[in-house]
Amino acid sequence: MPARLGDVRLVTSNARGLTVLLTNLILAGRSGTELVVRNLARALVGLGHHPIVYAGRLGGIADEVRGAGVPVVSDIRALRGPVDVIHGHHLPTTVAALALFPHVPALFVCHDFVAWHDSPPLFPSVRRFVAVDDTVAERLRDAGVPPARLRVILNQPDLGRFMAGTGLPERPRRALAFAKNEGHLEAIQAACGTRGIALDIVGPAVQRPLDAPEQVLPRYDLVFASALTAMEAMACGRGVVVCDGRGLAGWVSPSRFDEWRRRNFGLRTFGRALTPDGIGEEIDRFSPAEAWYAQERLRAEGGVQHQAEAFIALYREMLAEPGGDRDEAAFRVAMAAYVQEWSPAAREPGAWLRERADLLERIEMLATASERCAWGTTYALNDPASDPFVRPLQGFSFRESAGRWTDGPSALLSARAPGSGRPAALRLRFQPFLAASHQTQHVMVDVNGLDLGNWIFSYQPDAGTVEVTVAIPADRIPDDGRLWVRIRLPDAVAPAAIGAGPDPRQLGVNMMDVRLDPAAS
Repeated sequence: MPARLGDVRLVTSNARGLTVLLTNLILAGRSGTELVVRNLARALVGLGHHPIVYAGRLGGIADEVRGAGVPVVSDIRALRGPVDVIHGHHLPTTVAALALFPHVPALFVCHDFVAWHDSPPLFPSVRRFVAVDDTVAERLRDAGVPPARLRVILNQPDLGRFMAGTGLPERPRRALAFAKNEGHLEAIQAACGTRGIALDIVGPAVQRPLDAPEQVLPRYDLVFASALTAMEAMACGRGVVVCDGRGLAGWVSPSRFDEWRRRNFGLRTFGRALTPDGIGEEIDRFSPAEAWYAQERLRAEGGVQHQAEAFIALYREMLAEPGGDRDEAAFRVAMAAYVQEWSPAAREPGAWLRERADLLERIEMLATASERCAWGTTYALNDPASDPFVRPLQGFSFRESAGRWTDGPSALLSARAPGSGRPAALRLRFQPFLAASHQTQHVMVDVNGLDLGNWIFSYQPDAGTVEVTVAIPADRIPDDGRLWVRIRLPDAVAPAAIGAGPDPRQLGVNMMDVRLDPAAS
């Protein structure tokens, strides 16, 4: 009789194929492991097996997995019935599955070289540890994984979804940058701008998700990306420059393909700084023939179907071994060691606690301006050197050559006045977004909760930047000088929505620079 999972009936291991429990921290966005879980679950179904997915937080991509007939749960207690194999991603969810099914053979897949949640669970029932590239394999060896239990299975794109687009021009005309972080965007913009290449930017760092990437990627000649997204672009026959906010690898050429492939087109390929000249040099290597070579090499690997077959072979290998993982005492010791290591009360803080402390410190530093402004000094928002003095917090898009556009109905800046006890004059220089189809832009400013400015700007064909000044009373400047500057923009609108260009951002003003001057008492 089939077991039950909530209201979903599961086929047990008595039927043809294996019941495989896949785990992941979340299944709500479109990060690398979430896409891997979705693709692998679909591939396992296609090969006659029965995957189940457990993730702590669910979202849209969980619905995509369910759409393939795969049960998905967010509560480990909902799982019932026999499971043949645990296929774990991420430490916490893998250990939860091991605790529920302590005698089921498991493998653990490590995707990241540094993240605490990819630390390997050293439990007796984890019979294989899989690295997605040679870099991650080093981490597993250093963590004490025995070489005999370690394998490398490279990540693969879903070749059935990512099909080759039209042929490429001799020189790229349209480019797409994927931004999971934004440290590389300014250099890419500058390099593309000097070469007349139209650039679009998508990704979580700019709050523009890359939905339906299999439809989007083939529209471009050149793609700036890393890891799985870079491979998906290659599978579509696009030219690829491997980079992200951590650094630059470069153009994927035949001479580089093998080495970078073994490193997942990721962290260990980044050997160069992100500069406009460096990005430009790699753009200038663009070759349709070399892009075709990368496409053919990648497609010859067999994609996610081949990856799934490699995992199934590992499942069979584990199941054929004697059941040495049934040692109850060894399991209890491993579980006790896990709870102790990852407890907030541990004698030595575990990796997740150290990361949490580091992140909280960094957030505090980044979230607010940490240095007092100097009277009469202009701080440009497109200059990272201004960040310690004037910090955009919310509602701003990425840096551009002339400033930072607001994106939404309000934006927030943080700055610190040179002192307290005296009034200040805050000067803001910006360009309102106006067009023939968008005739007015209303801008309101409050500082530390007090309304101090209200302007309406009207469209003029030759209109440029404007400068406004707000007077901040002395009693609104605290002892630490902290100023919270809220810019409200009720008329913000996306150019794409009004026929004024392709930009999907909800533009209000392009904030260029900020200055604080002493005001008369």
